[in-house]
Amino acid sequence: MTICDPTNQHVADQFKRGVRRWAWSLISVLATLALALAAPAARANDPIPVRAATSLNVAFAPMFVLGDSSIGIGKKHGLDVRLRMFPTGIAGMEAALAGEIDIPVMNAAVTLPVFVGGRACFKGVVNFVDFGALRVVGKTDIKSVNDLAGKKVGTVPGAIGNTGLHLWMDMHKVPRDKVTIVSVQPQDMIPTLSRGDVDAIVWVDPIPAQAITVLGADKVHTIGNVNEAYRDVVPINLTCKWVEQYGDKGVERFIAAWIEAVEYVKANPEKAANLTASQLRQDPKLILDQMTKGGWLATAWPANMTDAQIDMLYKNAEYLISVKRLDKMPDLGTWIDTKWLKRVAPARAQLQKHKF
Repeated sequence: MTICDPTNQHVADQFKRGVRRWAWSLISVLATLALALAAPAARANDPIPVRAATSLNVAFAPMFVLGDSSIGIGKKHGLDVRLRMFPTGIAGMEAALAGEIDIPVMNAAVTLPVFVGGRACFKGVVNFVDFGALRVVGKTDIKSVNDLAGKKVGTVPGAIGNTGLHLWMDMHKVPRDKVTIVSVQPQDMIPTLSRGDVDAIVWVDPIPAQAITVLGADKVHTIGNVNEAYRDVVPINLTCKWVEQYGDKGVERFIAAWIEAVEYVKANPEKAANLTASQLRQDPKLILDQMTKGGWLATAWPANMTDAQIDMLYKNAEYLISVKRLDKMPDLGTWIDTKWLKRVAPARAQLQKHKF
């Protein structure tokens, strides 16, 4: 048998099969190339994912609005916003460090040590909240901050309650070492106060308000005004990884969406309160009362950047240095950046003293 004869039927069949395989391979390569060329255009139109940490606090009302698909603000601005609930900002921070969260919302007492220590890279692009939200609630025989000397106060060590309380004590010249701080998580504050394990608690509403309602105004009350010395200033923290991945377009989309979510809360307080209450599993009327009577709608969510806010962040840093939780003053210019805010809403970038 002559195997090289092209007239041989076996060889002819092999030749045909080879041609078909080559043709299919060429078609496959061309199809793959076509998909590759088309893919960037398709991806460009996809919503940008952003994973945000939230917590048991009425402060997150705009975030709940932004993440609600039925309202649709995120989708309108080309974002796929996904929310995760954490008990504290510290827990949200840990999730961000693990790469699970793109927006860890934390107060300065939590953010600054991580930032200065080089553990994480964030960009503060617009303000989340600027508000005197803390309340100290304790036994009715404690009449003022001066009466806290020798008492036990429950709060989250290293977080907003601890910082605010100490700055308030400093203002009234109450030695810090005269008050014992007891570590109590927010969900445990009311039972701990009820048992008498602490004489007072310091945190943000709704927990202080609930403590008075549950335990009775004849047993506990609000002790003075801690916010005369301290207010919570929290920039939105986008992780640098997210900023690098989605660039100017992503940041600007988020800022525009955040501003719209804030304006929605202010224009639709009852709807925003209902949504927030469902997320926090609270009474909607209580949430609405906090937003309206507590002044949140008027001042809490300015969605801007101001010199006064930056000054408050530096005041926080001074306190943290005094308690040896920071070893140096932070360079906020490597954290705060208003270039995107200036493009989206220039009137909201109100820095004159500080050039970030």
